[in-house]
Amino acid sequence: MTPDDPARPDPLAPAESAYLHWAAELARDREDHLSGDNAQEEDGRDAGGRGDNTRRADGRGRSAGQRRAGTATGPAQTGPGPLQSALVRLCPSQPGDRPGDWSGDRPDARAALIRAMAEGAVFLDPEDAAEIARETAEQARATPTDRATSPADEPFTVYWSDFGLAEFQRRFAGVLEVLHPCRPITRGAEPLTLCPPPDCGCAQRPAAPIVAVIDDGIGFLNRRFCRRDSRDGGAAAYRTRFHAIWLQAFRSVPAPAFGAAYRQTGEVLHRPEIDALLARGAALDEGAVYRALNLQLYGPGAHRATEQGFSHGTHVLDLAAGADPDRNDPAGDWPLLAVQLPPEAVDNTAGTQLEPCIVAGVRWILQQALRINRDSPVVINISFATFAGPKDGSKAIEALIARMAADWQARHGRRVRVVYAWGNARLANQGAHLTLAPGHDEAITWRLQPDDFAASYLEVRPDDPADLSRLALHLTAPGPGARPVDLGGVPANSSRAIRDVSGRLVGRFYHLGARSSAPGVVTPAHAVLAMAPTEAERGLIRTPAGGWTIGLGILRGGPLPLRLEVQRGDTPNGYRTNGRQSYLDHPRAHDWDPESADWTAPGSDCPITRGASHSSFVTARSDCVHAVAAAVDLTDLPPAPYSATGSARTRAAPTLSAPGDRGTALTGLVAAGTFSGSGRVANGTSVAAARVSRVIATALDNGTFPEQPGAAEAAALVALYGEAADPHWQDRQGAGILTGTGIPVPALV
Repeated sequence: MTPDDPARPDPLAPAESAYLHWAAELARDREDHLSGDNAQEEDGRDAGGRGDNTRRADGRGRSAGQRRAGTATGPAQTGPGPLQSALVRLCPSQPGDRPGDWSGDRPDARAALIRAMAEGAVFLDPEDAAEIARETAEQARATPTDRATSPADEPFTVYWSDFGLAEFQRRFAGVLEVLHPCRPITRGAEPLTLCPPPDCGCAQRPAAPIVAVIDDGIGFLNRRFCRRDSRDGGAAAYRTRFHAIWLQAFRSVPAPAFGAAYRQTGEVLHRPEIDALLARGAALDEGAVYRALNLQLYGPGAHRATEQGFSHGTHVLDLAAGADPDRNDPAGDWPLLAVQLPPEAVDNTAGTQLEPCIVAGVRWILQQALRINRDSPVVINISFATFAGPKDGSKAIEALIARMAADWQARHGRRVRVVYAWGNARLANQGAHLTLAPGHDEAITWRLQPDDFAASYLEVRPDDPADLSRLALHLTAPGPGARPVDLGGVPANSSRAIRDVSGRLVGRFYHLGARSSAPGVVTPAHAVLAMAPTEAERGLIRTPAGGWTIGLGILRGGPLPLRLEVQRGDTPNGYRTNGRQSYLDHPRAHDWDPESADWTAPGSDCPITRGASHSSFVTARSDCVHAVAAAVDLTDLPPAPYSATGSARTRAAPTLSAPGDRGTALTGLVAAGTFSGSGRVANGTSVAAARVSRVIATALDNGTFPEQPGAAEAAALVALYGEAADPHWQDRQGAGILTGTGIPVPALV
């Protein structure tokens, strides 16, 4: 990478995030390094080991102009290149010409999008394309008043090729609003075989609640998700309770192994395909089926959870809706839907690849719920979380999902409840709240751990985003002789390189301007520090491990309140060790903690805090959304030590709690392993959320679900199925702890 002027800001595409930009820069560095290695093998010269990563002149490297344009990166391929993708929504129609190749002569945004699809400029999943066409036909028959009151607000994913994000936004200005850029999709050399999905009508009780999970590694062949079924007087057989499962992947599948794909990415299996596998009976090798699917869906090196004994999604779904098919468990009649997230997105715990996958998954689940029947309520469990974010309800994932759930519920008259994990980061020292005083600077240490193969990120969020212009921010590398680097003066939607004492690039400082994250929702301006991994292959960008000092001060004006939050960057359970969580440190962050009996508690005058340690997904205010914390299944049901704490600055408390640990010696809850008949143990707010999903589904099924939404709903559920929270712990337990009294708990078969 050629040295650039460290004082010159580099512009970002209007919707580009710091996370995606920095990840792409690291990927390009790796690509250049690999190109250099290839060149060395070909001509015997070291073309990739120089400190400035100089490109070859023969076209193997890309120009800086290509990089700024956002050209898709990745190893050289034969056949078609990757598809770019983004989560978008249609812009509301307005009269008159607007800039952009596709909007100048449009009667509305839908018509312009259909024209672009017909000309091959963009691609949509077939169901989304059919929905756009249907809405266009309905709009043509509607009155102008109807059109004015029904803007197209639902998000969907759009795919394109041959140009970058900035050019896409220019071409489709006034037609498509980008809510979240997504990871490029690898295309197969053959075209997709597209077909409509088979009939998925409900064979169980028509009004039984539909339970859905969006998770990693879902053992859909596990007998816990089957029911016993006798037909025509024959022998009893197991049939799936799944109506469909979407196995998401960052590649299109031209030749599916089981049924014909009808989505652009990954594979969708419906009940007929799963039943055909189960019909093999004793000859069914669950592991072989999962291996065949994983081989077509994921590239070399990707984690394949369904080939392991433990898979997070299987465990969570069993707690939420698993049932012994040979026993009389009411949950055995609940229809199931599931979205299995791509392992590359799960492995990236910062969440930027994960979040659009989850949003698309929620939309797909609600589409499928309409295909199952017209009556059943829907419970969606999302046991994933990131830490840093606006935490004011404006993050794209939380705002979009809350709106989709509320709109779907209002349109179809069926309840939807989305259950999130509250978060496990209470003890991680990932957040700081402080108010800077004029003339008094503050210093906080950001510790980047050694042997960390993942990038680290820290967000800087003043309470008033305009105060970014008043904030003095300096960064000092660890070790003797390091000088503070001034990171001020970066215009909105641009970044500045951070270099070590040798001039090598080790990070970037980003200033992100305010931007739309959902219809009518704007996420505020903020700054992000992005640092390279502390460990990498020889010749790749790396950051020195140790304590990086962040100096904070005020350039002008009065007091300046702000938050610092380190983004999640650890390795998910079961994955090959990759990331090691960075954290904040301070001289006053080592007081006595009576709960854990050690010297790890932030002092009362320390800027590091355990307040607001909850997930960044859970702050949208919606009666359709519950955030669930974890308790320990002891006599007084105390909160689990890791379970996050609320804050008046973000969200005061979770909605509810549920047991996430059996006790102090026996941690975790037992539930199904990946394969039928196996069991595993896992703990955390993930499993607590699954327990609450089960209680909600039970209440919806047996007619005890409260009529009043919001806080009254939570209080009524506690009165029926749990115990009220101790007032001392309310910021960690919410309205109370749902112990699920009287509800069958998972029992392994």
